[in-house]
Amino acid sequence: MKLRHKQYGLKRGGLTLVELLVSVTILLVMIMAFSTILSQSQKVVSGTQATLRANSAANAIAEVIRNDLRKVSKQGFLCITEVSGQPTLLMTSAGASNSIVGNATGTGTVVSYGLCNNNSSTAVNDVFYRQCWVLDQDPATTGLDKWNNDLGNLQILPRFHATDFDIIELINTAVTGLLANAPASLTVPATDISEINELWQALSIECTTLEIVWTDGTINDAGTPADLSDDYVNWFGIGNVIGDAAIEEAASPYQALWTHHNQNNWPKAIKIRFTIRDDALPEEFQNMDYEVICPIGG
Repeated sequence: MKLRHKQYGLKRGGLTLVELLVSVTILLVMIMAFSTILSQSQKVVSGTQATLRANSAANAIAEVIRNDLRKVSKQGFLCITEVSGQPTLLMTSAGASNSIVGNATGTGTVVSYGLCNNNSSTAVNDVFYRQCWVLDQDPATTGLDKWNNDLGNLQILPRFHATDFDIIELINTAVTGLLANAPASLTVPATDISEINELWQALSIECTTLEIVWTDGTINDAGTPADLSDDYVNWFGIGNVIGDAAIEEAASPYQALWTHHNQNNWPKAIKIRFTIRDDALPEEFQNMDYEVICPIGG
């Protein structure tokens, strides 16, 4: 019985050159597709992480702002103005307070928000700062954030209307004396001990825009608002990038002042907008915009 070897169409010698080229092409397409998916995934992850970091920092800043605005005392004053052309908020608050950089304690504070330069950066007005002075008259207490006054001293200041507010007339008193101490610049990150001692004033760096606006609760021609965040509410104030028509009409320098002399005309709420930029991130994630709206305390 003879065994016969049958050929079943199998090619001897492996793949042909054409088949090899097709296989390599398919492999390259798969590698490129996988590389694209991996790159996009890394981009999404990086953007998400950056957003989480920025949101975490912004939430911390927003909580500080809300805490200050909740404590605003109408027995003192509230001032929205400009320092070196930048929007600035200055206000008094009531309640137990402690020095951040000393041993001073008091029953009130004067708080200031604004923008200043960063000595470690070529950018201008990119540090979002918060200054807080503890109102403490005890000469034995110390602190870079202490002011030898109390709310009683602020109440004996003369009445200044927002329409004819003249900051020059308040030299060495509440408003001008404090605004004169607004930092012209900070250094973040710090390089020596003196610069470290000033870091308590820095809320955020790479802050490219800041708007400080207020509302008396009135409604514009667009309609009836559902709440204070609605665009139908009239907002007035100052900012280096303005989005509201009512704000664009404000004169420069913008100056508005409320004191204890007329507690009925105080703003119903304050809105602070700011943008934090990170050039190390993909372009679509580089600018993060935030907004804080808070009713004014009693």
